[in-house]
Formats: sequence, structure tokens, C-alpha cells
Amino acid sequence: MTLDEPMLSDAQIATVVRSFYTRARTDSMVGPDYDHMVDDWEARFRLVQRFWSCALCNGSQESCGTANNDLPFDASQFDRWCNLFCQATLDVLRGDAARRTVKQAERIALFYRNASFPVPEAAVTH
Repeated sequence: MTLDEPMLSDAQIATVVRSFYTRARTDSMVGPDYDHMVDDWEARFRLVQRFWSCALCNGSQESCGTANNDLPFDASQFDRWCNLFCQATLDVLRGDAARRTVKQAERIALFYRNASFPVPEAAVTH
């Protein structure tokens, strides 16, 4: 982000996070996993909002800690997670803010997906 790009407000990030979870909790692919792992949704919202506030406004994924390292997702579920988050983002944000948020969500999804499902050394082509 450059100095001329406005930062997202906490309220915007909170709205994206809540919109995402509204979708995710009712999604047949990822919803059941969230239902089993989250006991306190308000605490989850705060944790994830802090993560995204850092990741979108002032830090890298690594410097912001993790909010999703406990997800019991397979590779296709990570793709679905990213799709749902991007849909929620596009419903809430507009213009450059939406594009930057989607781009960062895709980076983070790739980070988690690669960390959880590394490509075997023999499968890597040069």
C-alpha cells in the first residue's frame, strides 16, 4: 500500500469479516468445520478482525500472526474459503479497497494452502 491509498477502517474490516462468516457458516463445504471448531463467535470475530486489520493495513501475513492455522480444511476447502472471503469483500468494499483486499486474501489463502499441502519435491518441475 502506498501513502496515497486510504487504509481500511476497522468498521469496514469488521463488516467484511462478519459478511464472510455469514456465508461460511451456511456453506456446505466449510460451514460444518467452523461449527465444530468455534464455540465463541464474538471472540472469533475479534481475532479474525485483528488479523485482517494488520494484514490489510500495516503488515505482512507473517507479522500479523495467524487467525486460521487451526482450520481443518483440505485443499479444495481452502479454495472455497478464499472464494467466500472474496465474495464477501466485493459485497462490502468498492474500487481499490476491494481489489487490494481480494489480492491479499488470495495471497493468504495460497500461503495457508501451501503450508498445509506442500508440493512434494519430486513433483516440482524446473
